Amino acid sequence: LHIPFENVFVSSGQLIERKNYLKLISVWKDLPNNYGLYIFGDGKQRTRIQKYIKDNNIQNVMLEGFKNKEEMFKFFRISDAFVFPSKEDIYGHVINEAFSQGLPVISTTNVNSAKKLIKSKVNGELINSVCQKELTDAINVALKNDLSKEAIKTAKENTIEKMLKDHVDALEGVLK
Repeated sequence: LHIPFENVFVSSGQLIERKNYLKLISVWKDLPNNYGLYIFGDGKQRTRIQKYIKDNNIQNVMLEGFKNKEEMFKFFRISDAFVFPSKEDIYGHVINEAFSQGLPVISTTNVNSAKKLIKSKVNGELINSVCQKELTDAINVALKNDLSKEAIKTAKENTIEKMLKDHVDALEGVLK
């Protein structure tokens, strides 16, 4: 894939305000230059993000645009961790997708699936906010521990069928 970085991180989502990519990039620019971040997706903030990257001469963040799952998963499989900086997310299925490719996930606590699925130092890390210290600490956990097997195990245990059953059970509980 011709990746010039020693450590590779990936993220995927709409380039919109609530996904918090501008904040992530503003913090990422101060990380070591050999920490590459590839962001997949498009959206209303693309031009603004591109301008921010250019104006700040950020060399370790790559906007990849929209890619199909097969292309994206190639990057997932060679990455060190998936970063999900969202300010809010109803669920966040991309976390399961990252786990399915053996990627530990670093996510804010604002994502419901992250709170449900991520176990600290087992398959990823939860951060309260996208700030230098929390992000750096979480990256260090991902780089210093082999979390891939547990990430895959988590994906296998949280299939669409299981999520559907959990929803049905919850609804039946409400109806009773």
